[in-house]
Amino acid sequence: MVELNALAFKMDSTKLLAYMRCPRRFLFEHVFGWRSEAANLDLSFGGLWHRVLEHWHITFDLEACKEMLRLGCAELEEVGEAPDPRAPKGYVNACLALDQYSASGYGREWKVLAQEVPGSFEIAGHTFYVNVDLIVERPDGRVVVVDHKTGSKRLTKWDMPWLGSIQMGSYLYVTEQVFGERLYGAEVSTMFFYKPDADKKTGALTAKNEHIPIELPWDEKRKAGWDATLRYWLQLLDCDKHYLECESHEDSVLFAFPQRAPEACHSYMRPCPYMDLCFTEPNPLKIWSPGNPPIGLQETWWDPEKRECVGCGQVATEEVSFCVK
Repeated sequence: MVELNALAFKMDSTKLLAYMRCPRRFLFEHVFGWRSEAANLDLSFGGLWHRVLEHWHITFDLEACKEMLRLGCAELEEVGEAPDPRAPKGYVNACLALDQYSASGYGREWKVLAQEVPGSFEIAGHTFYVNVDLIVERPDGRVVVVDHKTGSKRLTKWDMPWLGSIQMGSYLYVTEQVFGERLYGAEVSTMFFYKPDADKKTGALTAKNEHIPIELPWDEKRKAGWDATLRYWLQLLDCDKHYLECESHEDSVLFAFPQRAPEACHSYMRPCPYMDLCFTEPNPLKIWSPGNPPIGLQETWWDPEKRECVGCGQVATEEVSFCVK
């Protein structure tokens, strides 16, 4: 009988997406709690960009936001995560991107209702947690959920998968419980960061970044598709959890949380950090020792419930509730 950490199956969209991409990776990352010790610039920079835009949509203070970028990039440099300042996700180009964002006038007509809003809802025997980036009211009175994203390359039809996103559907579902028919849908606001052009004579930089917001209307058809998909994957997760509880380190192979096809072993041009473990031991329970992760990994646990709402400090509960101004 395998004893599992209660946090392993405390679900949000990040955890469920990890399971959907590869159940075996979910096992290593969330059931065993093993995370890579290596720095992840994309995640760190994305978090910094989120914080800057939070401040921007409240103050529209360009200089203050650039100072946040400077301090944030300096912190990343101290821990070895910052790239060259003129790299696509470096300080100089981030300031250029912020100039572009400001000049576009995007969001200036909004009334900000709440930012970083925690909440949760019950579905398929699970409490599913969310943390919504931004909720705004448009001049026409409609309410919109805005989610900030960063990217490095715009692929063909990159926007289409957002229409079936479990993350966005979950944000919209809980927001609808509060605002009802006033809710229009969501906007995914993505900034693609590209290396700026430099003038050969003066060295002056010209930004090449792209800011592309896409709208995701919320209606009964989309809600039904989101609900069915979420229930399906949560039920599969429960099956794997049940299988795992019945298996042992003495078994030659582990049937629970199977590997995906090899094509899933790379994401954003990076190899899975568990690839060596995955293909050398068919039963990962044989190498699992709680509190003793393999070399290069650390044991950390993600609790999606421990979120605090910016401005009011309330923590998410097991009910659908938001802390709005």
